[in-house]
Amino acid sequence: MRPRREEIGEEAARILQSGLFQHSGRMGRFLSFVVEKSLNGEQNQIKEYVLGVEVYEKGADFDPRIDSTVRVEASRLRAKLREYYETEGRNSRIRIEMPKGGYTPVFRFSEAERAAPRSFFRRFAWQGALFLAAASLALVLLQVNSRPAAHLFPPPHPLTAWPGVEIQPAVSPDGTRVAVAWNGPKGDNFDIYVLRIGEDSPARLTFDPAADRSPAWSRDGQSIAFIRDSATGRQLHTVASSGGSSRLVATLQTPAMFPNLNLPRLIEWSHDGRHLLAADRSSPDGPDCLYLVSIETREKRRLTSPPPGWIGDRDPSVSAGGRYVAFTRSPSPVTSDLYLTPLEGGEPRRLTFLNQPIRGIAWTEDDRSIVFSSERDATAGSGALLRVSVTGSYSEPRVERVLGIGPRAALPSVARRGRVLAYQQSFQDSDIWRFSLTRPGDPVPVISSTQEEGLPDYSPDGARLSFCSNRTGHWEIWVADADGSNQRQLTRFAGAAAAAPRWSADGRFIAFVRHSPEGSSDVYMMAAEGGSISRLTAHPARDESPSWSKTGQDLYFHSNRTGDFEVWKLRAGDPERLVQVTRGGGTEPVEDPTGRHLYYRKRGFTEIWRTTPAGGPEVFVLRTAPSWRWVVGRRGIYLTDPGEGLIFFDVAEERRKVIARFSSPAVADLAISPDESWALCGRRAGAGSDIMVVEGFR
Repeated sequence: MRPRREEIGEEAARILQSGLFQHSGRMGRFLSFVVEKSLNGEQNQIKEYVLGVEVYEKGADFDPRIDSTVRVEASRLRAKLREYYETEGRNSRIRIEMPKGGYTPVFRFSEAERAAPRSFFRRFAWQGALFLAAASLALVLLQVNSRPAAHLFPPPHPLTAWPGVEIQPAVSPDGTRVAVAWNGPKGDNFDIYVLRIGEDSPARLTFDPAADRSPAWSRDGQSIAFIRDSATGRQLHTVASSGGSSRLVATLQTPAMFPNLNLPRLIEWSHDGRHLLAADRSSPDGPDCLYLVSIETREKRRLTSPPPGWIGDRDPSVSAGGRYVAFTRSPSPVTSDLYLTPLEGGEPRRLTFLNQPIRGIAWTEDDRSIVFSSERDATAGSGALLRVSVTGSYSEPRVERVLGIGPRAALPSVARRGRVLAYQQSFQDSDIWRFSLTRPGDPVPVISSTQEEGLPDYSPDGARLSFCSNRTGHWEIWVADADGSNQRQLTRFAGAAAAAPRWSADGRFIAFVRHSPEGSSDVYMMAAEGGSISRLTAHPARDESPSWSKTGQDLYFHSNRTGDFEVWKLRAGDPERLVQVTRGGGTEPVEDPTGRHLYYRKRGFTEIWRTTPAGGPEVFVLRTAPSWRWVVGRRGIYLTDPGEGLIFFDVAEERRKVIARFSSPAVADLAISPDESWALCGRRAGAGSDIMVVEGFR
């Protein structure tokens, strides 16, 4: 006997809510699509071509004979369903399966259920619950397959075009004013300013020599909260929107950050105006969590608890009705997704599965969707404004682009009334520069374009470089001679980003990471001269930061396939030989030049530790900041500190010294030549931002 339609609907909704499928957005859409078509009697629509176009958004020229995406993903879905019924779903009454040779699902009762007698009362009790579950699945399937109409509004116009840099706009609740952090006409310090829309001259609210940023309006528009990165640490202040002295509300444990264009928002007001939501830590080495801070008593209550070892939760945004807070949760410095939780507390619900940097979020005026900035659907290194619905409950909500907004849009802010949107429009050009570590001299550019270059790595003989560039519109792997000549593109994915290239010990191969649109990352390898590409890992988790052993036989990487980020290694010639190296957390693994020690980061990228390649006892080495790049040398560790320059930490003497200072803003990239005579560092050739406004936004 086949299960009833509503029973199948309940089981599908339960699968999509499980831990195994919460991080597999496209796989959930695959399952939702085939279940819906089968329940509606449309099995003739469950074809490989239709799945490629409807689920994986292939073009009309999609050819299943050439492109195996659907077949590969179907195999992964079958394995994921088997794993679900062996773990979380082992007590489920219903089984949803996809037999090999096709894509049409099969629905049946479990063996235990078929063997058990069912009473009338038991059957009656299930009907009410299954009715609700069927309604839930209907919402899932509606979200997955509906294509929302574009939202039309007047084009954006510049609110500011001042000298220097304007960041982090915040629109007042009535939509008439915008607060920004601006480093002033001399570009010397960030302070909080307020500008009325339609006027030219801003009012300056803060005058402290420390950097002030992240302004947030109270619901009545009378006050503005902001972050001050003082010499003694990060502080939370409020000031009247008309001006006056600021008031210290709390001192936070999150470290002060060097001001730049990519800073997230860290604070927001509660609906009643009695509390501030702030990103803070329970300990200096813990992840960022969201706290409710009482303005009157200064007491703090933790609202969210991200997994240990993650960067954590930031960018809080409270709904207009005041019931929910949306925020970004980041496993690493370069990946984020949106989450939603009740302001009174509760388990957060994941809204997006993009696995990409998110720079700013804001609720729309009607509380039905959230606008945010992401690189999805945008040129690599830039940003686009996207919109996600928050009305669904059980599946990955559909994300659509906000049309009519230009490139490099970030940090959106929407007025509570008045239909006004403001956002930060940024530009950035970063190059790779080289300077000597053994003799004086100015740095010289070796890799440059009008776009962004980064993540360099020296070949073992020091004669060549590998690096990443988005000069083609996508992040790809490139190689060049050590002086920057003979630049050549290696990868041509023209889609999901390729990053973190690392040379093998003999210089014949380059390993790198490719980030998939589904939210996973895998390790790949190719010859340094180009040619075919081999995929070394194929897991729905995030396999990142590859690094070769000095023998050239093993390849390290970090992965969250166990739930937490740990260091793993595989035999390059035999990817099936996979070994977990760390057990208490680990990221960014790299051997020292002797091959006797394995260094790695842990605890939210804030500490460097070491062990042996075989996985012996752990030894703490030093503290860092998450944004610092680092390279292990013969006697110690080289690190980039945007505030100080290039630092060398002598491991034996446990002493650090500054060996080079940056005369212009530097980005967090670093490579050291094998003989430790040259350093490569990323430097911004140009960067800036203005504030744009859309009036009539909806």
